[in-house]
Amino acid sequence: MKVRHLSLLFILPLLVGLVVVQLANTLSNTLAAAEEAATEATTARVLVAHLAPFSDGDTSVTVELNGSSVLTGFSYSETTGYLELPAGSYQVDIIPTGSVTPAISSMVTLTAGIDYTAAAIGDGANQPLELFALVDDNEAIAGKAKVRVVHAAPFAADLGDTEVDIRTNDGDPVLTNVPYKGVSPYLELDPGVYDLQITTPGGGTTLLDLPPLAVDSGNVISVIAIGDGDNQAVSFLLLQETGWLQVAHLAPFAMDPDTAVTVTLNGAPALTDFAYGDSTGYIELPTGFYDVEIFPAGSMTPAITATAQLMAETYYSAIAVGDGVNQDLSLVLLEDDLSAPAAGNFKLRLGHLAPFAPGGATADVRLADGTPVLEGVEFGDVTGFLELPAGTYDLIITAPGGVPVLINPLPVPANEGDIISAFATGEGSNQDLGVFAWPPDMAGFFLPLQQLAYLQVAHLAPFAMDPGTAVTVTLNGAPALTNFAYGDSTAYIGLEAGDYDVAIFPAGSPSPAITATATLITGTYYSAIAVGDGVNQDLGLVLLEDDLSAPAAGNFKIRLGHLAPFAPGGATADVRLADGTPVLEGVEFGDVANFIELPAGTYDLIITAPGGEPTLIDPRPVTFSEGQIISAFATGDITNQALGVFAWPPNAQGFFLPLTTDETLIYLPFVARN
Repeated sequence: MKVRHLSLLFILPLLVGLVVVQLANTLSNTLAAAEEAATEATTARVLVAHLAPFSDGDTSVTVELNGSSVLTGFSYSETTGYLELPAGSYQVDIIPTGSVTPAISSMVTLTAGIDYTAAAIGDGANQPLELFALVDDNEAIAGKAKVRVVHAAPFAADLGDTEVDIRTNDGDPVLTNVPYKGVSPYLELDPGVYDLQITTPGGGTTLLDLPPLAVDSGNVISVIAIGDGDNQAVSFLLLQETGWLQVAHLAPFAMDPDTAVTVTLNGAPALTDFAYGDSTGYIELPTGFYDVEIFPAGSMTPAITATAQLMAETYYSAIAVGDGVNQDLSLVLLEDDLSAPAAGNFKLRLGHLAPFAPGGATADVRLADGTPVLEGVEFGDVTGFLELPAGTYDLIITAPGGVPVLINPLPVPANEGDIISAFATGEGSNQDLGVFAWPPDMAGFFLPLQQLAYLQVAHLAPFAMDPGTAVTVTLNGAPALTNFAYGDSTAYIGLEAGDYDVAIFPAGSPSPAITATATLITGTYYSAIAVGDGVNQDLGLVLLEDDLSAPAAGNFKIRLGHLAPFAPGGATADVRLADGTPVLEGVEFGDVANFIELPAGTYDLIITAPGGEPTLIDPRPVTFSEGQIISAFATGDITNQALGVFAWPPNAQGFFLPLTTDETLIYLPFVARN
């Protein structure tokens, strides 16, 4: 609740001929209408105001409800925000400091869903001390301000002597003959600035030339005359509910330093030189509707325009998002829940605000081990606050299905009672992909990222017959895979970028059969494959860089390789359609083609000796769906392991395709999406 304290009387905008209504005559009708409109709420809201000028010294009081103190040291002209109380009847006692006897004692009944102002008024000399109750209508109106005038200034003993007029500076009447305890209805006013004065009835004498009053769309204001002119000067309180707004700039529409913007509210600059990644704590603002415009530096044309409504006693986060290419520039307005989490918990809100692709720019949120937390999250989606046990969380943001990993922040500890919002940000060109963490009422920050590469491993070296192919794979001397047999494979493993000494030991052997050095680059995906049989072809390690970008609409992507050491030398083979049409000719052992895009559909491929005869491997026809990505490798040496085709989707275990003599049907599950 915002309170403005003005010298002498105040008022509002014009409605000539408006008749002030006595609260005593209208409160029952207003309350009845409010009760009829009340929802199923079980609580009421009460704003308490001390407007009783009973002393020129210590005016402090204690306010008791049903015998319990709720306010102490509460002094003249002070007000509370709205207090939420269960509906029902309350004994209200107001006791001056140092006294044990209430100066005001009253019974009030609160109806669920109703807002009230309860004011201590009177000075005990001109007018009696009493509790003055008002029913408040805080529903905002777009395009209008709502203003109510209350006369609670006991400056004369005779009621007629307390009357005043409210007039324009030109003398036109707005409200006339307003007496003590007079209350106007809410006046609906156009936004603007109103210049008024307080006069004696009829306008003969100007009592106060008021400063201009500016009102905006959606404002709800009560203007209350207070003071007795003896103990306390006659003046006015301007009561206006407030909300709280924090702002962040997460729109990667340019590279640094060209992201700076100016943010205006109702045409007035609110933030200047506000750059990508900047954010604020909460700013207290009067409730109502705000025209928001965001201007890039040097531009007279706003890049973002929006209307935001701020409700009373409510906290909001406003975030500039989009890049203007993949996703439109816009404003996201979120209502913040700052209630404390349960004991042992923290609260987390997640959002996808990273415009890295057109369309939905869909992504998953997963644990680092791939376990889904949120799947298929589209750009602009923001969850409510989730309560989770306090602890350390290692989350990743991936393309749908889990690969590739798009953003990999370092593990984050969350303490009991923490409240945090975390948003995926950036588009990978102007601004890096990242995660923006934003605690309430604080500047946000980008989380540090893990510098990881991703490696999946397969054993396609037919150096022995089953079960004698099991090996141990070590990285920099540490075991990474054990009892890893021919045909085994892994999904992607996240590893710190850098150089790795790879050694592969056959079971029971102290000497490695394969040694290699693999250089892994941050954010890159690799497939490492043990190949060769040690007789026809040397044992070795093939390291491939994987392209996980989505194929064009209607297509799938396939990578073909010859890893079958069935003969010495080049062990050359062809890849052909079943009718003999060549696809790849003269492919030598160890050759792996880049990914190629083909129309989705059913393909019947064979692997032959050069020239097309004889057929070496004849897999059953395979149906490939739109968006699938697959690697297919010729494998086996005929002697230890049968010739075949090993199909390997990204981030999944591979499998041998059934051959024409098999009855098994196959399913290729990996689908990449933008």
